[in-house]
Amino acid sequence: MSTKGLLAYLPKEAKLEHFTRQEAIDFAGSDEWYHWNDRELVAFQLYQEICCVPFEYFHAALERELGRGVYIHELGEKTNWRNIVNEFLGNRPAPSLHDIISLLPAEKVIILDMHKEDNNAH
Repeated sequence: MSTKGLLAYLPKEAKLEHFTRQEAIDFAGSDEWYHWNDRELVAFQLYQEICCVPFEYFHAALERELGRGVYIHELGEKTNWRNIVNEFLGNRPAPSLHDIISLLPAEKVIILDMHKEDNNAH
């Protein structure tokens, strides 16, 4: 996947090489990323191949940047990761709820109709 579009949003001091597992752990434990704005933090994490900042910070920043709730399972597949990158870069619209649900295995999906009328109500 090409991540070149993300480079424009990376903080100037960000490491451009992909981190090793140990480098990611060390970086997440540092405060180096803590002063970055949401756009910088999201661009940096989307550029990396493994989680390099505490997930809760990345997830919250991503939701603010995309202007929508981001379901955790949207971040789990490489194919959809490209969609998230393209949405962040403005090259793709936000997915519909149907698109987001379709990422889940069919046997894991249960949809409840909470607006069913009660026939016994008077």
